[in-house]
Amino acid sequence: MIRFEYVRSSKEPPGAHIQVHAHRDEMAYLLRLADAGRPKQGFRLRKLPRLSEMHLPVGGHRMRPSLEDVLLYLKRKFAIDTAPTWRAVIDDHLRDWRKIQLMSAVRRHPLSERDHLVRAGWA
Repeated sequence: MIRFEYVRSSKEPPGAHIQVHAHRDEMAYLLRLADAGRPKQGFRLRKLPRLSEMHLPVGGHRMRPSLEDVLLYLKRKFAIDTAPTWRAVIDDHLRDWRKIQLMSAVRRHPLSERDHLVRAGWA
């Protein structure tokens, strides 16, 4: 009903995405069957679970989706109107965002990055 996918060869970011196949009734049914956690608490209150109660993970604090990823999605799926130079602007912002995310991850784990650079031949 839900697929977490990663497509390395994807020309359109994000290569990683979540695809929902389920109808809201199917998801509400599964939430209602849960015997622990927040869905059960709602069931005790005689409240039907809602699809909006599903929180799907997308990667934590680093390498999370950006606004530009959402804008690309809207362009692909809903053909929103764009300016002639929209793609270059999106690509520039995505490059900057991913660079910031990478630098933040390296700052959090500098020894791992140092070891990787040494293995890659850097002094």
